[in-house]
Amino acid sequence: MSIKRKLACLAWAPLFLAPPAAYATNPVTEIHVGNIPKGTVALGVGLRWGDSPYRGIDDIGSVVSENAYDIMPFYFYEGRWLFAHGSSAGIHFLDSEHFELDALISYRFTRLETERNDYFRTVEDRQQSLDAGLRAGIKGGFGKLGLTWLGGAVDRHNGNELDLTYRYEWLGARWSISPFVSYVYQDSDLTGYYYGVTPQESRPDLPVYTPGSADFLRIGVNTSYRLTQRMRLFANFSHENLDEEVRD
Repeated sequence: MSIKRKLACLAWAPLFLAPPAAYATNPVTEIHVGNIPKGTVALGVGLRWGDSPYRGIDDIGSVVSENAYDIMPFYFYEGRWLFAHGSSAGIHFLDSEHFELDALISYRFTRLETERNDYFRTVEDRQQSLDAGLRAGIKGGFGKLGLTWLGGAVDRHNGNELDLTYRYEWLGARWSISPFVSYVYQDSDLTGYYYGVTPQESRPDLPVYTPGSADFLRIGVNTSYRLTQRMRLFANFSHENLDEEVRD
């Protein structure tokens, strides 16, 4: 089959997040492979919205777009060695019927634009980041169990995250439904960057704060529907409770 025949279009993919912490590998911002044939190349666009974990900020929108949501380009490719699944991309070291091992990079969407609320007037912006790491998984009739380690790939948070995710998938002629549950651990460097308050940023109503490591559970579902041979719709949802180290 020629590359031309494998081109596809990923249509609008509404992505629901509620509430997001400092996530990188959250499956809600990724295109779950499902029954997409290997070798498929696809382009698309998505909407991402949800609740902000920061005080006085209701949504994850940006002052740049003046919207309560993000408009995101999506790139998809699933090959023998390389892959791109929306917000993550990497290399397959092993991709067999029952085992997988990948090296990957993943975009971390968490940000604090301090001009959105005067409460943060003495605080520096917290920026989105790029992480890199490894992902290993086992799969079979029971579903799929994967463990991902990610560390900061650029000089932002310089922290680490572990994500243990189990998912199961139901496939139909045109649709797929894949619920998942994750246990996520983030070290103090990661939480300190996004949720800590330095002495230079502090004031009487915003004291110095150095959070410790955080862990939490995340539940969600990835869905897709094949409109035509070359177009699919994706709708993903996740929910997680903030750890007290973040809430504090």
